[in-house]
Amino acid sequence: MTAKATLIGVLASLVLLARIGLGLYFLPRIMALSWYRGWLAENPARLDASVLTGKTIVIDAGHKGCHAGALGPRLGLKEADVNWEVAETLRSMLRRANPDVNVVATVGDSITRSEDDPDGDLNLRSQLARRAGPDLVVSVHHDAATKREPWSLWVNLTTVFYHENGSDLSRRSRLAAQCVRRRLGRYLLLPGFLIPRNDLGLLRDSHAPAIVTEASFITNPLQERLLAQPDRLRIEAYAIYHGILEYFAYQNHPAERKTR
Repeated sequence: MTAKATLIGVLASLVLLARIGLGLYFLPRIMALSWYRGWLAENPARLDASVLTGKTIVIDAGHKGCHAGALGPRLGLKEADVNWEVAETLRSMLRRANPDVNVVATVGDSITRSEDDPDGDLNLRSQLARRAGPDLVVSVHHDAATKREPWSLWVNLTTVFYHENGSDLSRRSRLAAQCVRRRLGRYLLLPGFLIPRNDLGLLRDSHAPAIVTEASFITNPLQERLLAQPDRLRIEAYAIYHGILEYFAYQNHPAERKTR
């Protein structure tokens, strides 16, 4: 056997192993998607939403009205559109679960007029959030790999950001981030991280517990295909919804809080 034939055989084996590895990684996630699809259809309101009574929650659809955000590599899926769908579904879930919760959206006519001024857009979102006097601010985003190496396209995980300055407000933000990150990881079957960020205006200037969710990487080709499915976006919204309920339950009953 020549050296060239040996090299081709090795490369073919590596490709096969890579395909098997990707299959083992994504198969349980696809199966879970099918299971959650049926579960959500039959159990839309099994959680206790009474903790939302009298609360004001700001839901921000990241990038919507300003620019497209990140783009998917195969379908050209726009992050702003995905963020909007998840945020709208989340707002509907909260309102249906408890009519006594005040759900505020930051995206409207005032936002869409600031398309050519991203910094002004972010400042305006912070102003709208402060004006609402919220008990919690949630900004919905999806992450993107910025490196050009081919392997970076296959990165996929969940990240939730919060503002950290040692204050009681930042501690509550961290608790909200913990609750939402935990539920996103469990429902989406992705590894996840909590990361403090002091450079994000919406977190810093909302004057309320605030988090930014990056539920998955839209630049991952397989994840992009999942994000194109309405059922997948509903599961993501439900995970955030569940985390929000958990956060307010811990706020109402601190003794039950579990730090994980």
